[in-house]
Amino acid sequence: MTISNWNGSNRCTPAAIVMRPRDPDELIAIVRDTAAYPSPVRAVVRAALAQRVDRDGRTASSDAFRKIGEPDPVTNTVTVGAGVRMIDLKTR
Repeated sequence: MTISNWNGSNRCTPAAIVMRPRDPDELIAIVRDTAAYPSPVRAVVRAALAQRVDRDGRTASSDAFRKIGEPDPVTNTVTVGAGVRMIDLKTR
């Protein structure tokens, strides 16, 4: 399966895709299970997909990590999960 970043400018075809771990504990279990998911296991953040993901590697989708924290008015920052899309952040 080929995956791409948000605008399709970067694409890769990893050896295996670990589809959407639901929470940090599931992601940790995936990384620790080297028999089922041999190294390297790489996180894929669609907005920042690197140009190259090893074809012998495995990828873990960050799509389920969509938590958006409360904005900090002092620092003018907000902490978001790796699966948050810019449109979701903009409309909040």
